[in-house]
Amino acid sequence: MKNYDDRPRDPEEKYGAFFDAYDADRIEAARQARLMQDRAEREKEARAKRRRYVRRRAYFRRTVALLLVAGMVIWLILGIKSCVGGVRSEEDGAVSSEAPVETAAPVLFVPSFTAQTRTPGDDVYSTNAILVDAKSGAVLASKNGEAIVRPASLVKMMTALVAAEHVGDVRQTYTFPYQVLAPLYRDDEAIMVGYFEGEQATLNELFHGMLMISGADATMGLVDRAAGSEEAFVALMNEKAAELGMKDTHFVDPIGLSGDARTTCRDLAILVKAVLDNDYLRTVFSTEDYTLPANSFHPDGIPLKHSMFVKMAGDEPEVAVIKGGKTGFTGLAGYCLASYAVTTDGRTLIAVTTDANGSYRPVYDAFTLYKDYSQS
Repeated sequence: MKNYDDRPRDPEEKYGAFFDAYDADRIEAARQARLMQDRAEREKEARAKRRRYVRRRAYFRRTVALLLVAGMVIWLILGIKSCVGGVRSEEDGAVSSEAPVETAAPVLFVPSFTAQTRTPGDDVYSTNAILVDAKSGAVLASKNGEAIVRPASLVKMMTALVAAEHVGDVRQTYTFPYQVLAPLYRDDEAIMVGYFEGEQATLNELFHGMLMISGADATMGLVDRAAGSEEAFVALMNEKAAELGMKDTHFVDPIGLSGDARTTCRDLAILVKAVLDNDYLRTVFSTEDYTLPANSFHPDGIPLKHSMFVKMAGDEPEVAVIKGGKTGFTGLAGYCLASYAVTTDGRTLIAVTTDANGSYRPVYDAFTLYKDYSQS
């Protein structure tokens, strides 16, 4: 009979194959995992509430818009009847003293092809290109400018436009949750500013990180703050595209990594014009250097260099100064660039190129368009 006084005292010997289950580090790790899961559930519920709020707001806006349209139709019908009645009264000797009031429709920026629109050849490397006068809308040059293309990170111009309309004061802070960052760090094509879970940043810093270096983490932080979910935000993006008259555009995600998004260089020129019409976005769009402030996660801060300006090395066209832009790239879309420049005679021009086979070639294409095609 075994003597219990001789039983093994070593825990590993005592528990044998089950020893790991009693390891203190593993117990703590399991506890942390449960805490993280609980937090994930709470944040999921918060995002769901935000989505419901965004949907209700969108429904309210659509309802108001429909009521306004119905009111205008009724007003126009009554106005027409009033005009007819006035004519009849005049015929009877009683002249109406009221004239119908004309309402102006919102003015859209519509790039227009003319007899003077030129077609670049092999001097422009990109498969698709367009050069547009930002004031008149005249298309000065087009190379497959209305062909369907993938926009890559040029999508982030629309992300910036929609976010700017929904987040409010850009001095507000945003704290990055695990759920926003984790999928991005697993995506090999996503460019990151380098934010960590729990790190805080102002919305202004996120706009700079998104537009200057195409930071996916900065982008999704703005998306989360503006709409609470990617799906709700993409719906707002497509609503805005329709509002701007981007007739051949459909967005699928706010970062630009999906190969299912579609647009044209012409539509992207409309988007650039909308960005330039927003004073705040125009400033960020044109910033060459910006340093994110130091914090406990990044004691030295994070210096940002605009991904377009770093590729410009003294070859700029003498007839125009390139003021700002947005780069883009995926394996399917190739290298893309949307930019604007001010000519020596004071005109603002917009150039968009897509599907180039080298990272510097979109910049050289912009130089060529501004230099050789800016005169109609």
